[in-house]
Amino acid sequence: MLSRRRVIGAVGTGALSGVAGCTGGGDGGGGDDGDGVDGGGSGGDGGDSDSGEGGDPVATLCADLTAEEYAAYDAGETQLIANFDAPSPLVDEFEPSFSGRHEALVDVDRDRSRLRVDVGCILSAEDQIDGEPTESENDPVLSEIEFNGETVPVYGEPEQVKGVVDNDRNRTRQVTANLPYAVNGTKLYFGTVVFVKLDTSEPIPEDCRERVEPTAVAIAESLRLNEANTAEQWINDNWENPP
Repeated sequence: MLSRRRVIGAVGTGALSGVAGCTGGGDGGGGDDGDGVDGGGSGGDGGDSDSGEGGDPVATLCADLTAEEYAAYDAGETQLIANFDAPSPLVDEFEPSFSGRHEALVDVDRDRSRLRVDVGCILSAEDQIDGEPTESENDPVLSEIEFNGETVPVYGEPEQVKGVVDNDRNRTRQVTANLPYAVNGTKLYFGTVVFVKLDTSEPIPEDCRERVEPTAVAIAESLRLNEANTAEQWINDNWENPP
């Protein structure tokens, strides 16, 4: 199967930081930001940023992350096969941007404190599954979703992802689901990762740290088919032997 570990390798320990999407092979990408997490990619503006003038920037980012209300993100005519919901401040105020690498991204910067939320989907030919995925033996199932007529497990991570810093000023979590989608009449499964990261100038309150993974799971639970997506066209144009 396309394991979560393989997804991480293809996406780069964090293709997500805003909302939903897919990452194609060979597109290049952003530079490493120093903690093993991909820097957001050169294909888009990485979402809007805010200087966070006035108030406590860490508290403000935590409020953005833990908002009880979620808003819908419609990926529209992009290669993203999924629409999703995210905390409403991130969608309404910062408007997730399509990066051009099959992912949507929110990257909020408030006075040297940063919140990233991504949803990324892998479209590269070598990483696709043309049969039903087998269950992961190592990754815990955190939830299940209904996507495109199938029940799909949402996997967490059993241990800290190699190279990702996790300390009192940095909290990173990601979850993964293999989403079914037919290309030219052939059903494939596209590894899709929801990535949430807090990287702050001051220690992160514990109640905020504890909400990072549940937020990633909640976004994953909202994944639903983007009927307007252009993934099939992209695959036909870019794969050497499309199905």
